[in-house]
Amino acid sequence: MELSIQIDRGRRESLQNQIFDQIRRLILGGHLQPGKRLPSSRDFADQLGVSRNTVILAYERLSNEGYIQTQTASQTFVSVNLPEKSLLIETASPATKGAESHRRFPPQIIFRGQAQMVVNKNRHSVPIDFWVGRPNARSFPTKTWRRLLLHNLAVAGTNLTEYGDPAGLPTLRAAIAHHLGPARGIRASPDQIIIVSGIQEALNLVARLFIERGVTVATENPCYQGAAFVFESYGAGLLPIHVDSDGLNVADLLDRRASLVYVTPSHQYPTGWTLSLDRRIRLLDWAWTNSAYVVEDDYDSDFRYGGPPLTALAGPRRCSTTDTLGSTRPYSRISSATRGTSGTSAESVESTWPLGTAWRSPWKRHSAASAFPGWTGACTSCGNSRPIFRRRAS
Repeated sequence: MELSIQIDRGRRESLQNQIFDQIRRLILGGHLQPGKRLPSSRDFADQLGVSRNTVILAYERLSNEGYIQTQTASQTFVSVNLPEKSLLIETASPATKGAESHRRFPPQIIFRGQAQMVVNKNRHSVPIDFWVGRPNARSFPTKTWRRLLLHNLAVAGTNLTEYGDPAGLPTLRAAIAHHLGPARGIRASPDQIIIVSGIQEALNLVARLFIERGVTVATENPCYQGAAFVFESYGAGLLPIHVDSDGLNVADLLDRRASLVYVTPSHQYPTGWTLSLDRRIRLLDWAWTNSAYVVEDDYDSDFRYGGPPLTALAGPRRCSTTDTLGSTRPYSRISSATRGTSGTSAESVESTWPLGTAWRSPWKRHSAASAFPGWTGACTSCGNSRPIFRRRAS
């Protein structure tokens, strides 16, 4: 028998791949039915005017992927059980199969949300770029980072092929917990630390735990849009609270009800104001009294012109209802979420990991970061940036 196959020697694609692809299409299109016998490799090579070895290699690939099967040295047939059939899931019941032909519209997309602009597409064409959230790349300790990555790759073992701890590498979580005590005033154990790939992943984790349709979330006004968009996408109603030179105006919140309040107290985004000590205490008292959670976005606490970082909200008394999100190493896109000590069980947090992306712990970056020198103080990369920023500010 002859197959309707045309090969083009002028194409960049190899003859073997052309033969494989066209036979596969004939099978999937129903032109070659299951059990149909294919020509021998010798006859098929004569038909196409190619070497027999080219046809043999194409047949071997088709056989390896389950499209054909060879019973004897000269008899090749289309497989009865094609690989595509094993991957398809029949979801329609007998009662609904007839109605599907009358459906006029595709299923409705339930998700409602807005995309945050995080990339300045014109950054290479402007003389002065004021785009936020990009630390100075020249201050990143590339040599140290490369050395740690290469060393850890050499001793990786099964870490490269197996799933890691969904909460992140234990040694990195321990290093962050040790860093948060003296640097941020947060008494946290490694079990309270969750490593995420950025603030948006942390906010999605928070939203999965605390937000459902109709829940009220208090936010600063103005506030970080990336957080507001995430909360709205989960069905939350936003309650904007005015911001002045002392940060969030907690007085506007006292007679309002909200299940969660999102704040950036150390460096309010985008105004840059700092939440005063009096308002910090009043905010924590309000959260304690109303059984509400405070989500503290500590997004750039390690970047300062001088002096130590401010104490986090989770540092003072009654911090058990405060979750702190921080970018401890923003250059390497490693962030952490610190859970409060009450209300959020480890089991409730862990139940969200298979639904998101935190379960695929990037071992190479985590292991390099955990071995990075200077974890007990400010991040080395941040410390290197301070003189540069100080000169720019002067």
